[in-house]
Amino acid sequence: MDQVREALESEDAKKLQKQIIERQIEDSIRHEKFLALIETTPNFKFTIPIKHNGKDKKLTFRRWNHEEATRIRTMPIYSKLVKNETLDEDEEKQWFIFKIDIVSEVIDEKSLYDDLVKEDNQYVDSMFNIVAFFSGVNDDFDKKLKDFMESDYGYLYGYLWLQIQGKTPSDVAKLPEMDVKFARAWLNKALEKMPKNVVS
Repeated sequence: MDQVREALESEDAKKLQKQIIERQIEDSIRHEKFLALIETTPNFKFTIPIKHNGKDKKLTFRRWNHEEATRIRTMPIYSKLVKNETLDEDEEKQWFIFKIDIVSEVIDEKSLYDDLVKEDNQYVDSMFNIVAFFSGVNDDFDKKLKDFMESDYGYLYGYLWLQIQGKTPSDVAKLPEMDVKFARAWLNKALEKMPKNVVS
């Protein structure tokens, strides 16, 4: 028993413990940007400044909800899109019209968006990609989500909010700031006390 205590209190053990804590703190900082993206209310509006007819304008949009995002994944041509296969002429037209419609559903300035699309087809892809990014409908989001959930911080975040509190990130976004700060302080303290072999 004394040998175990001596090993735990050795300089090497203390150095290792310090490195683990520093890595866990770095993880929490690294994931802050990801949390800022997912911890937004469902109807939160994003704004993009643009130039139109020499004047400063803006396009305001919300994120796609799950039903809207699912429509993309259930399109007949979706498997081709995922595999980067070439679409035929009819499929290209179908995909082009779909992108215009699915983006138009979440944009406030619909008439301005319609004008932009008529003037330049590039707005179709650019706006679709922007809305997709903020809605989490892209490979980059999936990779960041996997990275987050495989981290100690992500594991504890899911345990605290999903399993114990029964809240999604959108629910967390609506909580008082002091409540969330209190919870994150608990998360950081839990990380310090977490045995290294509990998760990942």
